[in-house]
Amino acid sequence: MNKIINNRAVQAILAITLVFAAYAMGWLSPEMAVAGGLLPMAIGETDFGSLKDLLVKQGEEFANFKAAREKEASELRSDLDSLHKKLNRPGAAGSGNPGEGHGGLTAGKTSKGAPFYLLKKGERISQRSSEIGEFDLGEFVRDSVVGSRKAMVSGPALVPVGVSDMVIDAVRDLVVVTAAGARTLVIDGPTNLARIDGDPTVIQHTENTDDITESDIDLGYVTSNPKLLAAVIPLSEELVQDSPNLNDVIKMAVAGAFATKIDGLILAKLVADAAIPDSAAGQDPAAWGKVLEAVGSAMALKQQVPSALIGAPGDFIARASQLAAGAGSWLGKPPALAGMAEFNTTGITAGTAIFGDFAKAVLMTIRSEIRLEVIRWKNTGKGQHALVAHARADGYVVQPNALYRMLKTLA
Repeated sequence: MNKIINNRAVQAILAITLVFAAYAMGWLSPEMAVAGGLLPMAIGETDFGSLKDLLVKQGEEFANFKAAREKEASELRSDLDSLHKKLNRPGAAGSGNPGEGHGGLTAGKTSKGAPFYLLKKGERISQRSSEIGEFDLGEFVRDSVVGSRKAMVSGPALVPVGVSDMVIDAVRDLVVVTAAGARTLVIDGPTNLARIDGDPTVIQHTENTDDITESDIDLGYVTSNPKLLAAVIPLSEELVQDSPNLNDVIKMAVAGAFATKIDGLILAKLVADAAIPDSAAGQDPAAWGKVLEAVGSAMALKQQVPSALIGAPGDFIARASQLAAGAGSWLGKPPALAGMAEFNTTGITAGTAIFGDFAKAVLMTIRSEIRLEVIRWKNTGKGQHALVAHARADGYVVQPNALYRMLKTLA
C-alpha cells in the first residue's frame, strides 16, 4: 500500500514539475496553471485518476495555446513582409525627394485638401498603381459581352483604376503638347492654377532712398474644372468574339480619339491666348531662315532657345525640303536649333507655329480617370455592343511668356 502511495506521489510530483517547467518557459499562462488544479494536487486532494484527467486537459489546452501562438506569428510575419515591400518602393517612408508619392511621382494636396499628381514628360501615372499587372482590355470587353463569370462576379463592367491609369498614359503618349514637354496635373476636384503673365522686377536699393517700386508682375489664376469628354465605340458581336488583336485595336482607338480631342482643346487656347507674344512681322514657319528669325525675336523678349516647336505638317515638309543654294544638298535645321524638337499636328493651320518651353507654359489636367464601360447589345438590330470611354480633361496656359507664336500672316 505504501508503495502505491509513493508511486502516486512520485507521479504527482513529476506532473507538477513538468507543468511548472512549461509555465516557466512561457508555454502556459498563469491562468492556465491555476485553472489546471495544481494547488489541489499539491495538498493531496487529487487522486491518480483525477491527475490523469488533469494532464490530458492540460495537454489539450497547451495544444490550443500553441496553435493560436503559431497563427499569430504567421500573421505577424506576413504583415512584416508586406511592410518590407511597401518600404522598399520609391518614395515610401520619407525616402526620395520631398513631395514624392507612389512610384516616386510628385504628389501633394490642394488648399482644400484634395490630392493631386504632377507628371513631367516621361513620367507615368500608372507608377502609382505598380501592383497592377498587365491588363488585357480586349479580354475584358470579350468577357463583358459574352457574360462570363469573370466579368459578372465583379459587378458592373468597369475597368480597375490602375488600368485606367495605363490608358491615361497611352493618351499622354499621343498628345502632341505633352510630347513637347507640357506637364500633366491629375486632380480630384476643381482647382485654381496660378498663372504668370509678367515677370517681377528686382531693384537694387540705395540706402535712405525711396527707390523700391512695385513690380509689374501680373499674377492671376485659371480655374481648372474640365468638362466631360466621352466616346462611344460600336463593337459587333463577331468582332468581339473572333478578333485576336482586339486589345491593341481598342487601346489605339480610345487613346487616339482622346489625344486628338485634348490636343485640339489645348492648341485652340495656345492660338487664341493674347498674352503669348507673337510675330511683329511676317515669319513663315515653312522656312528655316524665318524660324531662326522668330527665335531671335523671342530671345529679345528674354526667352531661351526653344526646347520644342509645334507646327503644321505642311510647314514641316516645306522646311525639310529646303535645299542648300547651289550645293544640291538638304539645308537642314540650323545648328543653333539642334536641341529643338519638332512636332506636327493637323490641329494647327499652315503658316502658324508655336515654340518655347512647354514644361513651364502648359498644364494638361485630368479631373477624373478615363473610365471604360461595356454596354451589351447597344444596337440590337445591328448586333452591336458599345464601349463607352469617358473622362474629364483639358489644358491651360499658365505661363504665356514662356512661349512664342510664329505667324506667316499677321492678323
